Amino acid sequence: MNQLVKAGKIVDPLVHNYTDIQTRYYQGLSTNKEIEGIALQIINNKLKAEDINIVVCDEAVIDNILHIFSCYHIPCNLGMQSNSRCTLNAFRHALTFFKSRDIHALLDLLNDGIAVDNQFNTSLILSYQDYIYQYHQSRLQKHELFRHHDVDCYNQALDSFDALYDSLLSQIDDKADNASIINHAFQFILTSYPDYDTRVMESISNLYTVVMDNINQDETYLFLIYQLKSRQSYQQLGCLNSVVITSINKPVYQRKYS
Repeated sequence: MNQLVKAGKIVDPLVHNYTDIQTRYYQGLSTNKEIEGIALQIINNKLKAEDINIVVCDEAVIDNILHIFSCYHIPCNLGMQSNSRCTLNAFRHALTFFKSRDIHALLDLLNDGIAVDNQFNTSLILSYQDYIYQYHQSRLQKHELFRHHDVDCYNQALDSFDALYDSLLSQIDDKADNASIINHAFQFILTSYPDYDTRVMESISNLYTVVMDNINQDETYLFLIYQLKSRQSYQQLGCLNSVVITSINKPVYQRKYS
């Protein structure tokens, strides 16, 4: 169905005949008219902002969307700022891994996109990450866990994961205190996470400065973890209550309308 946006009004003469259609196509006379048409759709149909994604092909139009939506008092948030949430996630996972030597945290780090030496086959590890975790969490033998699969591939994945695990942990003393672990995790993200958000790392550094005098006390360390989780939840809340604007090559929230 082809619908036109003219002079800020949506011309939709056939919509009543296609009430069961989930996908609809619109064409505007200009980019701004298309954006204005979307804003009017939201208002006229009383759609909730938190139910809507705006996915753009060209990020150059984002400023136009922010301006026009603000004129219509429609709250919106840049989903591409999810990079800041990803940085928080990666730092928390690094902290958990180096503090608790947690296998799942290392798998989380690989999913976060940390860069490791090419000798470690991360794509193979991630392909079989569920089985790697099951193997390390169980007392089963490899042939019992993988008997219905390609044992050679799983062996390669396990060997690569175990070698990476040992390599990363060899960089820090197993008796390191909380201050050393936090500093190591911080430097690890700076050097191994290519897409880290500078502002988030500065925020973590400032937070650490506040608590550093007592960081080797368990309650202070737990407070730091709580603050990191709270900051992530706050950022997520900003997206949850708004229209999320993102691009086709960035994460897209699961919502009713896109």
